[in-house]
Amino acid sequence: MKLPECRVCAHQFRWEKVLVSCWFGRGIECQVCGTNHKKNKQEQFLDDNYPLITYQLFFYNFIESRLSYPDSDLNTIIYLSTGMAYYSIISFMFPYFTEYKAIETDN
Repeated sequence: MKLPECRVCAHQFRWEKVLVSCWFGRGIECQVCGTNHKKNKQEQFLDDNYPLITYQLFFYNFIESRLSYPDSDLNTIIYLSTGMAYYSIISFMFPYFTEYKAIETDN
């Protein structure tokens, strides 16, 4: 498990740069050689749909807990906190699992 590298010069990308790329769907430009990189279609699909999947699981559990224990406010706080922590941890680990490919440019 390591951060992605440039396919041309093997320079390792910074975590912050990869995280911003994951969140906003942008490509990355290598600071050393200037090569542009983008995610392959599978990676882009996962990045685009991860929030939807997480929210669906989170809200399903939240609604189920509210139906099971309608008078428990503590349960609501626990589910909200757990869901936010889960989403944050997975989001901040995304840069370690993302792969990029070099884009060929016509110069």
